[in-house]
Amino acid sequence: MNRMAEAIDREAWMSELAMALYYLKGRRPYVDQFLDGVAKRLAVGEREYGNASFARGVDTIVREILDETLDRAGWCYVLERACRVQIAAGACKPDHEEALRRLADSCRNIAQAAFASYVHDAELLDYKPPAAPLDERDGAWCDAD
Repeated sequence: MNRMAEAIDREAWMSELAMALYYLKGRRPYVDQFLDGVAKRLAVGEREYGNASFARGVDTIVREILDETLDRAGWCYVLERACRVQIAAGACKPDHEEALRRLADSCRNIAQAAFASYVHDAELLDYKPPAAPLDERDGAWCDAD
């Protein structure tokens, strides 16, 4: 593992996250599943991309975080549509069809939760990238040297 690519220790970061999450009463199975999933996703990123994300700039990373939340809502649309198509095909047993209906209905709630997450994250990440200086391409005067 290329530790030089990381400015903070991954295990320590994961440990601190775990300690913060374990205070959520009744959520322990989800916490374990979440932490395991994060660790696996980081390992995949390291293996498949060589931790290239660490070379990205702050502006790009903030945009990526917000884009991932938009993707979550988009995947909900894709899932709901797939459920509705499968139901419409009429080839499901009644109990499976009912499960697909519940799943399809939950997609709207998840997409709404994604919106709430997007707003929450955008407010927490309240990062304003530095403004680029204007030049003649922007219609502004530039002093000729």
